[in-house]
Amino acid sequence: MRPGCATGHPRATSTKNRSLNKLAGHHGQMHPGTPQNAGPYQSAPSYAVIVEEKERRNGAWHISLIQPVGGDLAEARATGQNIAFQHQPEAVGRKVGRRDVYQLGEDSWLITYDAPWRLGSTGHFRVSVARYIGSLD
Repeated sequence: MRPGCATGHPRATSTKNRSLNKLAGHHGQMHPGTPQNAGPYQSAPSYAVIVEEKERRNGAWHISLIQPVGGDLAEARATGQNIAFQHQPEAVGRKVGRRDVYQLGEDSWLITYDAPWRLGSTGHFRVSVARYIGSLD
């Protein structure tokens, strides 16, 4: 099964191409869902890995990736850790040099990296696992 299908969760995407409001695919009302009391459009919890990084031009933080991973929290955490080690920041535009990964909690990582082609240039981004609970249009 492809991520995002049948989970009630938005598909993986870069927010540079789509607005966050269109990701969820629900219109007109809020559709909450929790493990104890699932909403009408979501029968079970679903998780996503979210990457936040700074834009090269203005330094503003933005979401560069939302990767749905289904309803298994352990799988979502493993995917988050893998993305922490493999994600290539958009601001860099090419493969980073040294990368240090710090786990801040069970569901979040802070990654620092070197950009050796820019003298003394370093950067960082964040990776988080989040439970998708619904949308509001």
